[in-house]
Amino acid sequence: MGTFLFVNSSDVMPSQDFLKEKTVAYILRCYFQKKEEDLPPSPIVRVDPETKKYIAIDGHNLLAVNDLLNKKTKVYIALSPHDTIVIPETGLPESIIQRNKDLKEKYDSCILEAKSVTKKGITSFTILRKQYPFLLTVSNAKKYVGII
Repeated sequence: MGTFLFVNSSDVMPSQDFLKEKTVAYILRCYFQKKEEDLPPSPIVRVDPETKKYIAIDGHNLLAVNDLLNKKTKVYIALSPHDTIVIPETGLPESIIQRNKDLKEKYDSCILEAKSVTKKGITSFTILRKQYPFLLTVSNAKKYVGII
């Protein structure tokens, strides 16, 4: 069983080279409107056995926004593919069952994906978020979601 830990986004390597703008906007609104209880679940990370660095399996959008806002993120450190299951599958819709399967697969693939992303020059959430002009500054982010 994994554990929860509060980390800086700078302590986690991204394993994808994109963010979902609608999800990022939702997260920004949650923060700016003081509705943090509506934030997505904690990101799931794992430790790279070679480098000992945390690698994001899931939760890139929240990590990127927290990087912008200089907030620590509560992450779940998965120790095996079975630790990535978000919600027990008993009686759940197919979409949740598929999500759990995808996260199990990403546990193993995220290390190679992080290396691929690093080769593209994306070595941190700061660099990843800077691909999006609205995530360059807090002021830009507020304008983007209509909060000025």
